[in-house]
Amino acid sequence: MLKQGELILYSLILGALYSFLFYELQPGISVIIWVIGLLMFMIYFIKQTVGLKKDMAWLFSIPIFLLSLRYFLSTNTVLDFFNSFVLVFLCVSMSLFLTGKYNYTWTNIRFIEKLFIACLLPVQFCLKPFEWVYKHVIGKRKVKINPNIKKVLLGLLISMPLLLIILTLLASADMVFNKSLSFFPQWMEWIFDSMTIGRIIGITILTLVIANYSYCYAYNLLERENNGENTQQVIQVTKDKKIIDPVIIMTVLTSINVVYLVFSVIQFAYLFGGGANTLPGGFTYAEYARRGFFELLLVTMINFSIILLSMFFTEKESIRSARIIKSLLTIMGAVTYVMIYSSFYRMGLYEQNYGYTRLRIFVYFFLLLETVLLLATLIYIFASRFSLLRIYILTSLIFYIALNYINVDVLIAKRNVDRYFTEQKVDIEYLTRLSMDAVPQVSRLLDASDGEIVQRVSDYLNTVRESLDKPRQWQEFNGVEYRVKKLLSTIEHTK
Repeated sequence: MLKQGELILYSLILGALYSFLFYELQPGISVIIWVIGLLMFMIYFIKQTVGLKKDMAWLFSIPIFLLSLRYFLSTNTVLDFFNSFVLVFLCVSMSLFLTGKYNYTWTNIRFIEKLFIACLLPVQFCLKPFEWVYKHVIGKRKVKINPNIKKVLLGLLISMPLLLIILTLLASADMVFNKSLSFFPQWMEWIFDSMTIGRIIGITILTLVIANYSYCYAYNLLERENNGENTQQVIQVTKDKKIIDPVIIMTVLTSINVVYLVFSVIQFAYLFGGGANTLPGGFTYAEYARRGFFELLLVTMINFSIILLSMFFTEKESIRSARIIKSLLTIMGAVTYVMIYSSFYRMGLYEQNYGYTRLRIFVYFFLLLETVLLLATLIYIFASRFSLLRIYILTSLIFYIALNYINVDVLIAKRNVDRYFTEQKVDIEYLTRLSMDAVPQVSRLLDASDGEIVQRVSDYLNTVRESLDKPRQWQEFNGVEYRVKKLLSTIEHTK
C-alpha cells in the first residue's frame, strides 16, 4: 500500500531539488544529479509497493546515464533539446517495466501509445495530494493528536513562505536591517541578496508543479487499480489481422519498382558515372549532383513505409503470392539502397562546395541508420523469427547515443577549418554560431592569412571569454566550458 503522506513529502523534496538545480540556470552537472535523484525516488516507491521486477528494465539506466552525462560533456543546445525528450521516454519506459503491472511488450507498436497514456493520465489526479493534506492536516479527523500541536504545525507551514517574502522585502528596503542579518550563515545571506518576489513565486510554482506531477505519476503507476481487461484491449493487436489484398499490393509494388529501376539506371549512367554521358537541359555535372537530395531522402522514407505496410497488413492467400510479394519487396529494398547511396554521393559533392553543417552531419547519420534498418528489414522479409520493432528501437537508440558522443560541433569546426587551410574557403559566420565545443578548433583560424578572418575570430573569442567570465552557480558546471576557459587564458586578449 502506498503511503500518501510519505509520497507527498518525497514529491516535494523532488520538486525542490528540481528548482534548486534548474531554475534560471543552464543545464550542466545538475542533469546527472537530477537523474540520480529521480531514479532513487522511482526505485524506492516501486520497491515499497509492488516490488522491483528482475528483468531487462535495468538496462534502461545505461542510455539514461549516458545521455544525462552529455549535458556535462558538451554545450550543443540542439542535441540537448532532443535529449530532454529521449530521457523522458527512457525514464517512463523504465518505470513501466520495473513495476511489471501492465501486460504489454515493448516490441509491440502500441507500446508508444502506452507511454503517452502513462505521461498524460496522471494529470487527472492533480487534486489528490491537496485533498489528502486537507483531510489529514487541515480538516477535522478523529486521531489522537494534540490539537494545539496541529495548530502550531499549520501556523509554521503558513508562516514559512510569508517570512521568506517579508524578510526579503525588508532586507531590500533597509540596508541597516540587511546588515543586521549578518549573523545568518553565508548561504542565508545569499538568499536575501538574490531573492526577489518574482524569483520566490517562480521557484514556488516550479517546485509545486514538479512535486504535484511526481506524486500523480507515482500514484497512477503504483496505487490506482487497473482493469486488466481494459489494459489488454488497449495494447493487444489482433493477431494476423490483414487488410490489404495481395493482388492490390503486387500491382502497386510492380508499378513502383518499374519506376525505381529506371531511376537506378539513370543514377549509374549519369551520377555514379562521373558525368561521362551528356546531361540534358544544359546542366553541369556539379549542378546535377547537388539537386534533389532532400527529395531522395523523402522517397527512401516512403519506401520504408510501403515495405512495412506490405509485410504486416497484406493477406497471404497462397504461398505463390507470398513469394511474389517477397520478391517485389526485395527489389524495392535494393533500389532503396541505390537511393541511399545516391543521397550519400550528392551530399558529399554538396559539402565539397559549401562545407559542413549540423544538418548535413545529422543527415549522414540518418542515412547510415536507414542503411542498417533496411538490412534488418530485408532479412526479416525471408526470416521473420525476430522482433523487427525491437531491432528498430535498439538500433535507433544506439545511433542516437553515438550521435551525442561524436561531438558534432567539434567535427564540423575541424573539417571546415581544415578546408580553409587547404582551399581558403570558410563560412566564419556559421562557425561562430556553433556551441563552445567548437572554440578550440575555431581558434586555429587565428593563424589564417586573411586579416579579416583573424579579426573576426578574435572578436568571437573575446565574446566567449566575456560569457565565461560571468558568475555561474555550481549546478551549471560544464566540462567543455572549463576547458575552453583554460584555453582562452593562454590566448592573448585582442580588442
